[in-house]
Amino acid sequence: MDSGIETGLRDLNSLYSEIAKEKRQDSDVQNHHVSEICNIIECDGRQIHYLVDKDWHYRTEERRWVSMNDRSSWQSISKNGGKQWERKPLPIC
Repeated sequence: MDSGIETGLRDLNSLYSEIAKEKRQDSDVQNHHVSEICNIIECDGRQIHYLVDKDWHYRTEERRWVSMNDRSSWQSISKNGGKQWERKPLPIC
């Protein structure tokens, strides 16, 4: 493989790894919020990805975590008039 292409692919893989990292905000010991991008599909001028966006609560009496306020969805990012990127949720079929 051409070294320039290999370098570009390694850089892209590194970028995707950073984008896909789970972002977690702890509110307290029993509550936290999780946000992460799981799947990424790209083509010229458009990216579609699945964003996991939900809260977790630990129910002590049941000894388990339960998800709450799940706003996870497929998102689309595309150029709006060629200048600005616009993000919007995709409708579920």
